[in-house]
Amino acid sequence: MLNVNSLLIDVKAKQSQSEDEKGLLIREMFLFWYALLEGVECENFSGSELTRMLNRCIERYKAGFYNDADCTFMVGMVMIAFWIFGTTFTEEEGVKMLIEA
Repeated sequence: MLNVNSLLIDVKAKQSQSEDEKGLLIREMFLFWYALLEGVECENFSGSELTRMLNRCIERYKAGFYNDADCTFMVGMVMIAFWIFGTTFTEEEGVKMLIEA
């Protein structure tokens, strides 16, 4: 069975050592997106913490990966369900990002 909590802890530890690694950013965004969308219980993270961390990922995306197709696709996936995640983008921006990716 998939243990999202353990995966998040592992990715967060790696991310703290290499914040500019694209693969880790994508994996982290996906795990936050999945946990929030599916309502997965994470013993070390509350829903509001997951949302806050997802928004930090999006800020890192804006700062260093804005023109990267893979990151743009992942952020677009998050944005099309913006009401769930409390992000600063809109649904229209999410659709635009998916098209661009």
